[in-house]
Amino acid sequence: MDARIQQIFRDVLDDRKLEVTSDLGPANTPTWDSFAHVKLIMALEDEYKLSFTMDEVAEAATAGDFIKALRARGIDVE
Repeated sequence: MDARIQQIFRDVLDDRKLEVTSDLGPANTPTWDSFAHVKLIMALEDEYKLSFTMDEVAEAATAGDFIKALRARGIDVE
């Protein structure tokens, strides 16, 4: 996983040992609530200097969804 993505998720979800996988989401991460979701969006936008569309935000339910949205914009994240 991209080190920047990993660090953003660890910081926002307040878990230094968190391993980001594509299926990581609110259903399997207790600290991922609606406020954390907004903070993830803002942190990713800030880090990658972009603004997600309303459709991208509405469709983003997991870390994999965010990664897919970044890749669709030509951002190389592993």
